[in-house]
Amino acid sequence: MVRNVVASNNNVGLVAGAFRGGVDLRVAHSVVTGNATGVAASLGGRIFSYGDNDIDGNTNNNTSQLTVIPTH
Repeated sequence: MVRNVVASNNNVGLVAGAFRGGVDLRVAHSVVTGNATGVAASLGGRIFSYGDNDIDGNTNNNTSQLTVIPTH
């Protein structure tokens, strides 16, 4: 779980990859900007967003990697 963070000036801001069958990363109230790639999931990893993140200003935002979690 990532909450209230800034991921900036990296190759990839947020990444979820394989580790014993895949990793789930949940993101809330966060900013991802100024990276080569904003978000990336590979090798069975998944990234879930609560829909309240700012992902913009990256060379490739790649927001198609996010699965939105509905808030209650």
